[in-house]
Amino acid sequence: MYNITIYIALKKQKRRSIFLVTKPFLSIAAQCSKRTECMTDNFYINGALPQAGSVPSHKAVSKDVRARLGVFAVADGFGTGNDAENAAHKALSILRKFHEKMGNVSLEAIGSVVDAYAEEANHYMQSLGGDVGASVAMLIINNGVATAVNTGSARVYSFKYGRLNRLSIDDTKAQQLLNVGAIRREEAMTHPSRRELTGALGKPLSVQGGRLHMSSPTPVENGDIYLICSNGITDYLSDDRISYILSLHMSNERLSQRLVSEAVARGADDNLSVIIVRSGKNRKPGLINKGLVKGAAVVIALAILAAYLLSRPLRKPAGSGEVQPTATPSATPHSVLSPPQANDEFELR
Repeated sequence: MYNITIYIALKKQKRRSIFLVTKPFLSIAAQCSKRTECMTDNFYINGALPQAGSVPSHKAVSKDVRARLGVFAVADGFGTGNDAENAAHKALSILRKFHEKMGNVSLEAIGSVVDAYAEEANHYMQSLGGDVGASVAMLIINNGVATAVNTGSARVYSFKYGRLNRLSIDDTKAQQLLNVGAIRREEAMTHPSRRELTGALGKPLSVQGGRLHMSSPTPVENGDIYLICSNGITDYLSDDRISYILSLHMSNERLSQRLVSEAVARGADDNLSVIIVRSGKNRKPGLINKGLVKGAAVVIALAILAAYLLSRPLRKPAGSGEVQPTATPSATPHSVLSPPQANDEFELR
């Protein structure tokens, strides 16, 4: 059983393309869920974003993208009243201004465009006065290479070869305690300081010279899944649980719904936003994984063969030491034609 499972996993991994795809086909699903009086979350899908006050809630939005450059982001605003909602929308509106610039520079120079975006967005938030700003997490896919950018508590994950990788770094007090070893990773998820931001748009940015966090560029391969989400998800779902959900054979829409619904079921009291970016075609609901079908067929065939072999009676070898009965010659010349006696033992060959 274990050998079969390993074989299927290796065979599936071998089929994945490992060459660079400059214009990958991306299937996307995004969903928000309003849990507070104002919808303070918003999302950005390659140039498109909902207007403030009209963010769809409890319904997944899907889109397919084939382009050399793809930019996807989630913003989680903070402040009082509508200020938080407007802050999230403005953070993504400013991002749209720098979208095309990211595609017009080399991979090494994207960081300078991100810095310019952060400077303008941060200046706008600070001009509003008071404690107003936004956590932002974005995924940039340029010429088949993915880079994660973030500040605040929003996160970016990649799910490659069945393994979840966190590409972002939290700007929270809990993360600072984790960095110095004061708490464990399991404690950081429920620590009271997990929502105390140490950096975000509108606040001092990350300690890296006022820059946003940027991950190392990684090639995008067919079948990769990227998750961009607000802390409304990660405050209630552990990385292990997120990894399990992303491993399910579901469409992008159902994956986003599953993440949101589980966070709500665990008591989420904050707004939720999720973007699923899959490299390759979206999985259709109800579609059965061919690899699993083949593996199940092999297991069933082996089980049937084993049952058949066990049901057959064991034959004793001719030279096993038992005294074989010998036939007594008949006195009549017609004995070869007479029917067998009751104690005769023979087998038709």
